[in-house]
Amino acid sequence: MAKKEPAKPLFPLKGEFYASLDNFAHQAGMLRDVVAQMIDMGQAPPAAEGILRERVAAFDAARFGDTE
Repeated sequence: MAKKEPAKPLFPLKGEFYASLDNFAHQAGMLRDVVAQMIDMGQAPPAAEGILRERVAAFDAARFGDTE
């Protein structure tokens, strides 16, 4: 049986969590930009272009709020 590590207290990990979340948000934004550029340049697969446009719009709404 594997040895279970004791749970770590939350507050000392808070900084690590914020840093990880910030990095994740940054990487997700970069990925969104690449997908948007692919669509704009006509490089997205035609069968997936509509879905990718919807996902980029949904990501923007989740990240920045509804812009309508």
